[in-house]
Amino acid sequence: MSKYPSKTLGQLIKKLRLEKGLEQRELAGKIGVSGTSVYNWENDRKRPSRKSMERLVKFFKISRKKSDDYQIEKKKAL
Repeated sequence: MSKYPSKTLGQLIKKLRLEKGLEQRELAGKIGVSGTSVYNWENDRKRPSRKSMERLVKFFKISRKKSDDYQIEKKKAL
């Protein structure tokens, strides 16, 4: 079973955020974006920019490949 069983990038971001016990606005502050951005990512309304994605990968200590897999999955779901 996968360590990250979420189906979309937004679900992964939300799962990782909740595992750290953070509110959306707290995560936003830690990576330098608005709370609205985190909300939109978690609800798959928008995807993080390349710069924001790099910050998320570093903050959550996940591989870039894992995050890229979710972006590919999201594109296929459309």
